[in-house]
Amino acid sequence: MKNIVFFILLFLSGYLLHAQQTDFTGLWKGTMYNDTTGQFYKYEIGISYEKNKYSGFSHTYFLQDDKEYFGVKKLNIHVNDQGKVIIRDDGLIANNYPEAPARGVKQTNILTLERKDSIMILEGPYSTNQTKTYHAVTGYIKLERKNDYWKSALIPHLQELGKAQSLSFVKPDSKLHPDQNIDAEKIIHIYKPLPRNTVSTVLPVAVGTQVENRNELKSVVRDPSSSQLSAFEKNAIPEEDKTLQKDVRNISALNRVSERQESITSANRVAITDPPAAHAFERVTILEQTVEFSRDSLQLSLYDNGEVDGDTVSVLMDGQVLLARQGLSTTAIRKTIYIEPERDEVVLVLYAENLGKIPPNTGLLVIHDGKSIYEVRFSGDYQKNSAIRFRRKR
Repeated sequence: MKNIVFFILLFLSGYLLHAQQTDFTGLWKGTMYNDTTGQFYKYEIGISYEKNKYSGFSHTYFLQDDKEYFGVKKLNIHVNDQGKVIIRDDGLIANNYPEAPARGVKQTNILTLERKDSIMILEGPYSTNQTKTYHAVTGYIKLERKNDYWKSALIPHLQELGKAQSLSFVKPDSKLHPDQNIDAEKIIHIYKPLPRNTVSTVLPVAVGTQVENRNELKSVVRDPSSSQLSAFEKNAIPEEDKTLQKDVRNISALNRVSERQESITSANRVAITDPPAAHAFERVTILEQTVEFSRDSLQLSLYDNGEVDGDTVSVLMDGQVLLARQGLSTTAIRKTIYIEPERDEVVLVLYAENLGKIPPNTGLLVIHDGKSIYEVRFSGDYQKNSAIRFRRKR
């Protein structure tokens, strides 16, 4: 009997040691299901570890009547004797709820840490305490750890509240979308559409490329294989210019990112006389997400992605300005786009006209394709655009 007890204690101590040694700091994104309402809510947690202590913040949000509502809470976090990750509310620090939040109501999550292949998962039940006014609420949480914390809903809020650096995984003085994390395969080229009444195809050097021997090569044509070119434009490109496309494709666009280290202010970069998206074709464009669509019309809704701080964007569709200088807020800016049935691909570019009070410019794009809904978090500055590629389901 003593031996059995000894082996059980040994097993539990080993399990607890494994849970405590596993690094589960970072950004966790997923959903929170409410048993009472039967609804899922977007839920994010940032977990930090410093001085032998866990702490963190949570972000919950939902969309209702073209309005985005959010709440940011401080968290107490620890691992119990059974290896469970216990997360408790420690105060609401920011929100824009339509009604004042209930006082004295706090949420407790009891989550299990699992690893499935290369994916780390936190999941388990949650509950709130009962008060004289409110009954206890129960539900279930499922989260996955993410590396792209600059695409989160939580981190921009914390940055604008001056609390992002309190998370150990957000490096001091790091950018929200650091250059070193840009995947070269995510950099795409955007081009100015050709005027309909001209056959001229020679344009300035494509965005994000470097060309060696610039004295000999004065200009570069668009890649004739690009899906953004019409059949007329492809045929109009002289054969001698087509040979230059290899020079464009073979040079990494990341070189241009590293060159842009100069400090550029809103006052001297965006002049009042500039047209919308004046420098879109000079900036590196990052593909944030590819969305497959099935309908000929898509409804777009734009929101700010944090505290409303004056972020202004322009939106381009295949190089043409679709929305000019739109100020982002928690109320939706809506636009319906129509895509010809024969078109299989469209590229949408989000261009930062300014950086708001706190850089960078961040936002949320919600796409309605019939009953399908997609949400894309994006960020930009005076060096980078964000892009979403739409591909038709056939």
